[in-house]
Amino acid sequence: RKSGLGSSFSHSCDPTCEVRVVALNGRLSLAMTTLRDLERGEELTFDYNAVTESLNEYRFAVCLCGHQKCRGSFLHFATADCYQQVLSRNSPIAVRFANLARGCMKKVMSKEDSELLLKHGFNTAAFGAVSFNHHIGPNGGTPDSIENVPIWLRTYVADTLRYIQYERRALPVALLCNQIEKKEKEQEDTAAKKYEPEKKLKQQNKGSSNSKQDVGAPLSESVPDSKPIAGSKPQPTYFFYVQNHREHFASTVNKDGTKLKGLELSRAINAVASDA
Repeated sequence: RKSGLGSSFSHSCDPTCEVRVVALNGRLSLAMTTLRDLERGEELTFDYNAVTESLNEYRFAVCLCGHQKCRGSFLHFATADCYQQVLSRNSPIAVRFANLARGCMKKVMSKEDSELLLKHGFNTAAFGAVSFNHHIGPNGGTPDSIENVPIWLRTYVADTLRYIQYERRALPVALLCNQIEKKEKEQEDTAAKKYEPEKKLKQQNKGSSNSKQDVGAPLSESVPDSKPIAGSKPQPTYFFYVQNHREHFASTVNKDGTKLKGLELSRAINAVASDA
């Protein structure tokens, strides 16, 4: 089996080395480089930066590096759609096509895009054969040059690198939010299971009380009348006074022997009461 020296390195959340992509003899290769000056006898470690979608695998991947920055696991946990969520939200297919169309319209390579490609080591080896011009002779310049790569391709690669830079910042947040949502859902499920016996007991007690009520004598009024009781509304003082002294006023009106009835009697009583 073919393997390099890096296969024997242990993981560390605060590593002394890292893996970088380098161009060697016109081909891309992986190189293990140190991050700082090392003391004699110091262990060579690097961060595995591996991702798993299995929660059990993440829990069993216990990290024993012992550093203060230790994550507790040498794996990063991510659900299957975390990467797709970040991509769909920040760089959907329409945005990618727009970047491609904008790159095809450019005629001059911008300074920012050139610096970004140089920063991430995108040179002739990264673009491969497209950077090699076979029509340039030995005295006509360098046939293998980044300038031979079409401007639209370099621009599109630069836009893609910008998204990757953003993804490095956004993805941990998305993973953290996803983990928080999972924990909240687990807590809700645990609380629901905890109170489920009490809920069933209440339903049983409610059902037994309803059955006892059905067996007993029927109630005369199952639902109380929501209408106000007749006569419960307060009366004005004048009408209360006339009603309580109606017989007195009626005898006063009929004192002369005239016997009024109905509406005429009511009018006469009101007239006497208003003068009283």
